[in-house]
Amino acid sequence: VRAGFEGSGLDCADVDECSRDRSACHADAVCNNTRGSFACACRFGFLGNGKECRANLCLTGGHLCHANADCTVTSLSYDCTCVQGYIGNGVKCDREYWFAVCLVCVRACVRLCVCACLCV
Repeated sequence: VRAGFEGSGLDCADVDECSRDRSACHADAVCNNTRGSFACACRFGFLGNGKECRANLCLTGGHLCHANADCTVTSLSYDCTCVQGYIGNGVKCDREYWFAVCLVCVRACVRLCVCACLCV
């Protein structure tokens, strides 16, 4: 009899590995019985192959990213990056005020043909 089946060899039935072995998949995964086998899939909010699952901190809100930062999942954890118009390390993001001031200066310079504003 092939793995995943039981019976006499003439009369075979699929083995439901999910109900037989609760540890077949990670505790944060769903086990789906298939013909002759099974498949594990991490639950919503978790990442992995189903045998191993870890929390998706970007999705669950368990990250330390600033409100004006994007959270990106990495293979080990997550990264925080300030969104456009903000600067910082992603955990702390400050508005780029000089950027807004420079845009006003450039517009004024073009209209008045005299520039007294230096943006670095």
